Parts: sequence; C-alpha cells; structure tokens
Amino acid sequence: MTGRERTEVPGAPGTSPEEGPHFHGYLWQGSGEERYRGTPETYPDHPAFPSSPLPPQRMCWWLRKPASAVRGTWDGADGALAWLAGEYRKVLPLLRTDWPELMAPAAREPFWRASLEQGTDVVCGHWLRGGNAFSATLVCCPNRWEADSCPVGGGFPRGGRRAHSAG
Repeated sequence: MTGRERTEVPGAPGTSPEEGPHFHGYLWQGSGEERYRGTPETYPDHPAFPSSPLPPQRMCWWLRKPASAVRGTWDGADGALAWLAGEYRKVLPLLRTDWPELMAPAAREPFWRASLEQGTDVVCGHWLRGGNAFSATLVCCPNRWEADSCPVGGGFPRGGRRAHSAG
C-alpha cells in the first residue's frame, strides 16, 4: 500500500473491527471568495470550525463537524457514489472547463469507486461560472488518516443507523 498508513490505536474511536466501514457525504457550494477568505475557519482549532459550512482543509476533518453537516450515510460504495454523481450532475452545466468530456460523471466514477474501495476519501471540487465553487465529499468512516468518532452515532453507528439523509 502506498501513502500514509493509518495507525491503529487500541481503544481509539474507529479502530474496533466489529464496526463496519461506511461513508458520509458532505456538500458545499458558494462563492470562491468566501471559500478563501474563510480559510482560518477550515482548521479544527479555529473557534468557528464546527459551525462553518466551508469544507475543511483535510477531507477527514469533516468527521469533526456536527452530525447536521452530514448529507447522507451509506454502508456501501454504490449508494455513496450515486449521491456524489447526482450532486455533481446538478452543477455540471456550471463548470468552468474547456474539456467537458473529461468532466462527465462516467469518466470520473471509476476513479471515485476505486478510491472508496481502497478506503480513500473522495472530493469532487470545482470552480463554477460566476466565481462560485462546489465541493461534494465522501468521507470514509472510520477514517484511515484520523481516529475521529462517527459524527452520526456518538461513536460508530450500530445496526440499521445508515442511509439517512439530512437534506
């Protein structure tokens, strides 16, 4: 395996083998100026971080946001990818690109799937016309980069606490 390996810490959130992996979806769309003006609040040590709608600097830090930030939770990659592709299709006509064929969801979905299957978070972020920006993110939970608790379960959800949708 290449890249940074997750260190398993006994008793730390997200390390229990009986807690199954799942994916949380997060969404942000707004002005690019707002995105970059708000950079300090995209770090967890900033007081505004929990309430800021801006995407964090590291995708795994989404798990540190309140449960209300979660747009959906899925046990498998199929549901998570369907949500991501659906959100992406909504903004596709607004993308600033000279190569729309490379931006088509069908061209990107194999990479998204391979990433999720390897336990890697997926972000679909783009500049839109008019100076706006878009970010849809799928975060693996438990996460290989940070040992944060699951945001929708106060630990990790057990049983049927999945496939919810918060808007």
